[in-house]
Amino acid sequence: MADAEIRFGGWYRCINPANKINDLANLYFVDVSTELKIFQKYVKNAIEADAHRNKFKTRTFTNYDLETFWKLTEETECDRCGGIGEMRREYTCYLKVINGTSEDRLKGSTVASWMLLFNEVPCASSLVPYKLRKIVHRDLRYHINEIIFPCQRKCLDYTPKTRKIQGLDDKGHVVNVDELAPGEFALDERLPPLPRKVVRRSISKKTKHPLRLDCGGGTVYWKKDGSNITTKAVYDSYRMKDVYIRARGELYIKRFSEQDEGHYFCYQTDGDYLLRTFRVKKIPDENTKSAAVTLRMLIKAFLGVVIFVAVFSLICDLKLKAQRFEFDHARRVFYRRNRRKLKVTHV
Repeated sequence: MADAEIRFGGWYRCINPANKINDLANLYFVDVSTELKIFQKYVKNAIEADAHRNKFKTRTFTNYDLETFWKLTEETECDRCGGIGEMRREYTCYLKVINGTSEDRLKGSTVASWMLLFNEVPCASSLVPYKLRKIVHRDLRYHINEIIFPCQRKCLDYTPKTRKIQGLDDKGHVVNVDELAPGEFALDERLPPLPRKVVRRSISKKTKHPLRLDCGGGTVYWKKDGSNITTKAVYDSYRMKDVYIRARGELYIKRFSEQDEGHYFCYQTDGDYLLRTFRVKKIPDENTKSAAVTLRMLIKAFLGVVIFVAVFSLICDLKLKAQRFEFDHARRVFYRRNRRKLKVTHV
């Protein structure tokens, strides 16, 4: 279910029409969360990881006959070879019935409708009564805990090599029948599977909104604009509460910002195959748009005033020059007339 929305949550059932007695094959309840409350801890080795695991908080709710426990939901192998990589363990908070609680007592409680059906339910599920869910969130704060620690592993050689096809001769001795160069296969041989098609997506996000990039699960590693993205690098950059590389092959950014724009690449660890690419760009929010519109209007008004002042100054200057020209012309005419009168009087 890609790009799930809140309205997609609810009950889903799979029906087997061949079974006439009970056609219900599977029953699911889907929760769509708008925000993930994740806590990630980067430790130095597996021993520290186990020690940190023992510190996870648990809680017992006797009024509901329930208790919390942490379930290992995801675990990955080392995501890089030939260097320092990372292993991840993801623990999710679950609710279960307290050991020793009778079924008759549970049927009379408020949790019978869903706990008898699933036996265990995530703490963040909307099936949990709101009052109880609020208490769990207040005490635990996070319903997903991930532990990351460094690792190393040897790289496997995937380079095609020359193969020798062997068989038996008439005497039962093993002999070389044929020699196949890299990329060649025998007629009765099954061809290797082709790499999966690279999924390419373009995403536009507003600032301060969550961003989730999914690589489809499995042991993968991420790159942004050619640079590796690791939990250690995120931890060193003080963005541990905003950027999460999850064990299920997801890159989760809690609050998208301008510095998160760019091209993201997801690679499969075995063979370094490119699986998915994402081009992420920022959408200006309404405040930014209104500010840009206001600034544009102010600039236009300022330019209009400047042009008006320039034109008005030019007109005034032309009028002044015209008046000066008329004054000079009138003075010259006056002098000429006075000179003629003086000459006539003298004669």
